[in-house]
Amino acid sequence: MLQIIANIRSQYRIALLLIAGLSSCSALLIQSMLSVQQKDATVINIAGMQRMLSQRIAWHSAYLSWHHAPNQQQAQANTEAVHLALTQDLASFDDNHQQLIKRDASGDYLYLTPELHALYFEEPVKLNQQVEDFIALATDLSTHNTLSKKHLDALQIQPMTALLNHLDHAVKQFENNAVDKIELLSHLELFLWLLTLLVLVFELKFIFMPLEKKVQDAFTRYQQQKEKAELATTVRERFIARTNHELRTPLQGLLFSLDELATNSDDSGNLKKAQNYAHRLRLLLDEFNDFEQFESGLWQLNITSHSLQSTLDTTIKPFEQICLQQGLIWQYECLGDMSIKLDTDHERLAKVIKELIDNAIKFTEHGHVKINCHLHHSQGEESTLKITIEDSGRGFKTDLFEHDNAQDKQSNHFQGLHLGLIRVKHILNAMDATMQLTGCHPHGTKISLQVPLAHCTESNIELPTKLHCLIVEDNPLNAVILGKTLDQLEYTHYEVANGLKAVEHQNLAAFDVIFMDLNMPVMDGFQAIEILRKDKNITVPIIVITANTSERDIKLAYQCGADGHVHKPFNLADLKAVLGQYFNK
Repeated sequence: MLQIIANIRSQYRIALLLIAGLSSCSALLIQSMLSVQQKDATVINIAGMQRMLSQRIAWHSAYLSWHHAPNQQQAQANTEAVHLALTQDLASFDDNHQQLIKRDASGDYLYLTPELHALYFEEPVKLNQQVEDFIALATDLSTHNTLSKKHLDALQIQPMTALLNHLDHAVKQFENNAVDKIELLSHLELFLWLLTLLVLVFELKFIFMPLEKKVQDAFTRYQQQKEKAELATTVRERFIARTNHELRTPLQGLLFSLDELATNSDDSGNLKKAQNYAHRLRLLLDEFNDFEQFESGLWQLNITSHSLQSTLDTTIKPFEQICLQQGLIWQYECLGDMSIKLDTDHERLAKVIKELIDNAIKFTEHGHVKINCHLHHSQGEESTLKITIEDSGRGFKTDLFEHDNAQDKQSNHFQGLHLGLIRVKHILNAMDATMQLTGCHPHGTKISLQVPLAHCTESNIELPTKLHCLIVEDNPLNAVILGKTLDQLEYTHYEVANGLKAVEHQNLAAFDVIFMDLNMPVMDGFQAIEILRKDKNITVPIIVITANTSERDIKLAYQCGADGHVHKPFNLADLKAVLGQYFNK
């Protein structure tokens, strides 16, 4: 892209320079010709004045000649005025003549063309000689006030008419010379205009059209790359969603089976280990889903009301077995009344605690891992949960939240786990929580968390005592699990294997709630929900029960008409929560 921009810039500059050069040449040429035209106009004006001045001189001379005639009676005052005017006109006439035949430093005439030069200096006219003789006679007359035969002959009509004709011919020559220059300027302007058009056509064909093709090819190429990237993103998202779905479905069965064994098995130790590992697997899947939402920009807190003690015990206690297996001393202590329900994102809080404890255990080879949780109640609507995680591991040397160099060779407490810490920081910032890392003596790390928690604002959830439910699920095990969970609420239920059987059911109005899976053969949950809402006009609540964690698909389900959703694996509390959200609106 940068190379294309550079090519566009260089070719565009060349085109602009060509146009600017032609425009400048045209402007300079026009200015030059205008300057010449101004000089030509001055010369033509001078030549025209010569005709007029010659006539005035002749008239003044004639007046003086009449004044001196024996029978001529004129006033003395008029004679003096005519004498003064004659003197002034002779001076102007002589100055103008000298201006017309002026030479430059090299001796060339400034204003005389070859034709004018012949008129002024060559036979048969020799206008220059005629003018000088005329000036000399008129000067002599004005000086001596006497008339000789030469004066009388020069002032006759015939010689004066010849002089005027010759001066008039000179004016026409000067005018023709100016006209020729104007025609030359017109031709040059036409030539420059045609040349400009030719340059524009050249630029269009050899600069702008290839440039347009380069830009079009580049955008086509980048559009194809964009489509490939979008396709790859879509494939990746679908793969992640499918992976989540395929892992959560058997995980639901595993958790259900473990719960079933818990009521019938005496081997509570191994059963507890299996439950803890299954729970950790679920947390890993949730983290996997979080990463996908971070990249897509769809991540946000999910505030729920839940027992803080339950959240902490479920998250922290599974690590006890891991510490014992590694020979580490495990200490876990809770202070304060944590049995109350508090509003926060309990699931994300569990992720933060799990990530930090997992790091502490991973980088502690000998010694201990201590967890202390203390809930400080306040008089207002918030309490503060303080958690400290202390270990005797290698410790750290830098503030890793400000350290982004993946190639840093420094050995520190969280080396290799920077992505996990970024996720922790993201969640803590969203919760308005703080985290402080300090080193322990002689080695080890102490992490202090302070998380503000709102007091539970929800009212007591009252569920209907009787509900008849339709379960739309293609996986028999999942259908059994959901059915047995509903049995705990003493709700009746009926099962169908796909969306088509659900929309074709003869007595849909008999059901109070529809639990709908999304990914099913024959007809998926999206299409089934849409048909139930738009074609069947079914108004009963539709709860999506799915292992599909794609935020896009969940939004689509709501757009089709779903009223709530629960992700697999789920438990009784999840089911009660989603039903409570609907029936306690």
